[in-house]
Amino acid sequence: MTNKSILKPISKYHAISVLVTGAIIFTSILPSALNEFSKGEKIKDKTHLETLLRQEKKKLGIENKDINVYFCDRIETSSARKINENSYEIKIANNQRTTGILDHELYHIADGHCDKSYNTLKYFFIYEPQATIYELTGIKF
Repeated sequence: MTNKSILKPISKYHAISVLVTGAIIFTSILPSALNEFSKGEKIKDKTHLETLLRQEKKKLGIENKDINVYFCDRIETSSARKINENSYEIKIANNQRTTGILDHELYHIADGHCDKSYNTLKYFFIYEPQATIYELTGIKF
């Protein structure tokens, strides 16, 4: 066995692991970085939040979904999750109270990301980029 034949598989493995690690690190800090540049206005209070929720649900065509949304001071990153059939919850971190963040989390619900079993690679490489693009541009995939 030559040195080239040993290095070839190692270098492929190394390249893949470096790319995956870099992507995970990048996408885990991306939401925090985007918080500084997040599109949209500041959400003033719960009444304002509920009004924006109704408007964005209509825009995304998910008026039939029961979505509870609230501000949470115990978390640093906002999130959306499925509670049960057709019922969802969005927690918005107090330091992320913008319409862009609400749009981002609602996109996860509208596109069915919350309905699927969790897959780290899909989350970081497909779902998060899609929701972030929607948050920043309004473009749906």
